[in-house]
Amino acid sequence: MANSADQGELWCVSTFQRVAWVLVLLGWLALTLAVTIGGNKTPGAGDSPTVLLWILTVVVALGAWRYGFVPYVEATDDELIVRNAFSTKSFSWSDIKTITPRSMGLVIITAEDRLIPGHAWAVQKSRAARWTNTRTRADAVTRTLMEHVRAAASQ
Repeated sequence: MANSADQGELWCVSTFQRVAWVLVLLGWLALTLAVTIGGNKTPGAGDSPTVLLWILTVVVALGAWRYGFVPYVEATDDELIVRNAFSTKSFSWSDIKTITPRSMGLVIITAEDRLIPGHAWAVQKSRAARWTNTRTRADAVTRTLMEHVRAAASQ
């Protein structure tokens, strides 16, 4: 969903993906609580597996937050800003050649024709949708972003 902001349009991770990450976290938390409450029955292991499970619970929680709630794509008047889980990149509209929706996110190919294109994880198109040629939110976002690219090219 695009949010109108003073500086541009903003697309975040879909609600489905956020719910999926929360469910993964809750499932992991339930497993950790069950092992903690039920006790560790591994002979000779002591409390090691329980402590490890709690450490991994923190890792899963951080992953759920970084992958489910941090990524976004923002279209401003001057540039495209892509915030992924661990990085932020900005692309000038005039530098962008094309944007394509893929299962790992929007693929942003610049005029420099780099070997490694930019990816926007926040907006993804499933492989099933690509195979069946189904229109998705990723197609709508791509269309909107490509309008910005075309407008910058015509100036």
